[in-house]
Amino acid sequence: MNISEKPHAPVNFDFRNQTLADKVEGATPMLSQYFEIKQQHPDSLLFFRMGDFYELFFDDAVEAARALDITLTRRGKHQDQDIPMCGVPFHAADVYLGRLIKQGFRVAICEQIEDPVEARKRGSKSVVKRAVARVITPGTITEESLLDGSSNNYLACIIVIHERLSIAWVDISTGDLQTQNLEPDQLGTVLARISPTEILVSEKLTGEEEGSEIISPQLNDWRSNLTILPHSRFDSANGIKRLEKLYNVVTLDAFGSFTRSELAACGALVDYLEITQQGNLPRLNRPLQWRLDRTLEIDVATRTNLELLKTLSGQKKGSLLDCIDKTQTGSGARLLAARLSAPSKEVDTINGRLDAVNYFFESDQLRGEVREILRATPDIERALSRLAVDRGGPRDLRAVCDGLKASALLGKLIKNWETELSYLPLRVESNIEQLGCYTDLVDLLNKALAENLPMFARDGGFIEVGYHAELDRFKALKDERRQLIAELQKKYIDDSGINSIKIKHNNVLGYFVEVTSLHAPKLNSQEAFIHRQTMTNATRFTTIELKELERDLSQAADRALAIEQECFLELRHAVLDLIDHISRTAVGISEIDLSSSLAELAIEKNYVRPVINGSLNFNILDGRHPVVEAEIGAGGAFVSNNCDL
Repeated sequence: MNISEKPHAPVNFDFRNQTLADKVEGATPMLSQYFEIKQQHPDSLLFFRMGDFYELFFDDAVEAARALDITLTRRGKHQDQDIPMCGVPFHAADVYLGRLIKQGFRVAICEQIEDPVEARKRGSKSVVKRAVARVITPGTITEESLLDGSSNNYLACIIVIHERLSIAWVDISTGDLQTQNLEPDQLGTVLARISPTEILVSEKLTGEEEGSEIISPQLNDWRSNLTILPHSRFDSANGIKRLEKLYNVVTLDAFGSFTRSELAACGALVDYLEITQQGNLPRLNRPLQWRLDRTLEIDVATRTNLELLKTLSGQKKGSLLDCIDKTQTGSGARLLAARLSAPSKEVDTINGRLDAVNYFFESDQLRGEVREILRATPDIERALSRLAVDRGGPRDLRAVCDGLKASALLGKLIKNWETELSYLPLRVESNIEQLGCYTDLVDLLNKALAENLPMFARDGGFIEVGYHAELDRFKALKDERRQLIAELQKKYIDDSGINSIKIKHNNVLGYFVEVTSLHAPKLNSQEAFIHRQTMTNATRFTTIELKELERDLSQAADRALAIEQECFLELRHAVLDLIDHISRTAVGISEIDLSSSLAELAIEKNYVRPVINGSLNFNILDGRHPVVEAEIGAGGAFVSNNCDL
């Protein structure tokens, strides 16, 4: 649902029919800036950065206060009326964003892009420059705290060109991009399989234009997920150009045989991501065409009643996925959900997967050691995605580092067991090759990153001592501030013989030397001490030496932070230079996790390997339903069933 479709609570202001000039009439410089930015994002709540808070004004404030159940207050007046306002702390914004996104809101994040000191140089009434850094929508989330680690978060696009229906979908947190051609009556089934959190459609498909009758009935259950865009955004020629630019190719022929409508849908996704991410496009894998001859398509009613990924009440607990998920990593859990949602129909593929499961089934020690490594393996895929769109932090660099260390351990461990088990399935061998080798990158990140890392690079303090000599010097100066001040104070006491001398600090004078009025004449007579302020009971001085120390201390903190930002960019680029290789490593880790977890499940539940061939015979002996058996629990007795078709 577009935010413009949500009912607005009554407020004093009605800007809907006003021009920008009407809105800014009589406005303060800050409010004029707000109106100009809000004009560009009318369908989004505008999180307007004001120091340590994101503040919302006018109708946005009313909407957000109601949705978040926070206090609606006011901030000054505009055109003789109170301005509704509410705000959320900058450091806790993710919590509030998550709640808004779940309710279907779009949120434009407006950041300060200028140091307030620079703004003041332009004049006392100058406002800090601000700009929207991104627009957050349900399908474009990258924040770890807002994502379910075990599920994909798909943004989909549906398009009809000359009665040819296509859908494309992307998870920007992993880079997966896929397309599918389909018949109109298949759309509901496909959407149920993908389960997108946001769906892009042309305004023509929601009206009475030709083509809308093809898909409109299929979208009834997805109305709240729709984002309606101008039809021009879905132009196939422009879509192809966007894809060629994204992948830096002259033609898309090498990618596969895609229809015009598939490419238009992919192009519309890329266009939407460019708009919402303000040009910071995530890394997207080459589009893959979904093949119906390879996977089992499950209709909506069957999928719902089988409770594959969630129960009839919409909960994961009690579903088939919940009962059989023994994965240790987020990417492994997502792969299991994908396999359950779209089971393979290819005999060779199924048997290859079973071979991999059997390999880990045969050795308790290998399986246990593999799962122990995986338990401590971070989600590389999503860390990479955040780094790619320039929203990653030091912890994402650490996640990549630790993930690559884990991949090296996995590869070495499984290779060592090849002799013990006397064989290595082709699928497991392929997974080991995907793991790769990243010794140089891991060494670099290990050397550079401190043990305790902040969430954001802007907070500093994440570079290890010894990595950068100049940074160490500035940090030492900053950290030794108290000692340096104490030493200088002792020097003044020794030189003057006045034991009551204190070096103090305030925001007006900065650092200063303070003595009682009784001893002030003695310092006044000394050339080194420069008079600053006379109080009732004390007098304050400064010295050239103290001024230089204060300057060095101030510059040390700023310079240390600047160097750390430079180091972060260098480390980020070192990771992104290998992003394609690291992405393949993440795939290998998820495959190994899934194979070993299913082997663990088989051991725990006493499952046996099925015989899969190309015949139509279906024969189950003493079969047990995983979900029903789990519901009965250890205290009950499950009656096994045979089935021969």
